[in-house]
Amino acid sequence: MTSSKINRQNYNIWSSSYDDYPNPTVAIDELIMPEFYQDWSHENVLEIGCGTGRHTLRLYSQKNKVVGIDVSEGMLAKAKEKLPEVEFIHCDFMEQDLQQFHFDKVLMSLVLEHIRDLDVFFQKIVAILNEKGEVLISELHPERGKQGLLAHFKTSEGDEVKLSSKTHLEEEILSCAENAGLILNFKKDIVGNEELASMNKKWGKYLGRPMIQIWSFSK
Repeated sequence: MTSSKINRQNYNIWSSSYDDYPNPTVAIDELIMPEFYQDWSHENVLEIGCGTGRHTLRLYSQKNKVVGIDVSEGMLAKAKEKLPEVEFIHCDFMEQDLQQFHFDKVLMSLVLEHIRDLDVFFQKIVAILNEKGEVLISELHPERGKQGLLAHFKTSEGDEVKLSSKTHLEEEILSCAENAGLILNFKKDIVGNEELASMNKKWGKYLGRPMIQIWSFSK
């Protein structure tokens, strides 16, 4: 089974509980990521791996025209319930030809670990971005990836399910993006903070520890 099919299958399983699942990585992303796109408004936005629509809701409320894509029809069903006005496409970005679309902004949250070939990924990004367009990416911090803390969840029966994932080092991300023709705007290392720790008594252990990275590139 290909990694895409594995993730489609497993995210379909996760979709029923995803919005209520206690996940510190998703939680810190929810706390921090929106501030980096809070000024996006009246833009054509592609959200890759939109999941159940947690960022899509904000993007749409900021009066952007949003297209959301995801490999999991289960996740998309949840997103469509929340936002019937938004165009959602069930597809794998790495396999789908989207060159008929052109976007001012691309957002991708906690998905890069599921992408094996970063050269092809960034080339596809450049192909659909308008001139001076921006891609904003949040991703599991590589220090956590080195520890094997990649995407996973437990079912209601207590079985652990692992997604098909790969750790990408900073040097690889930067090199592949620049080779495709993108310019780095910034990279931010996000560590666990007091607000995260207050959300779950078990999450105090993440205080000051690397959680995610946020990258911004322009065409």
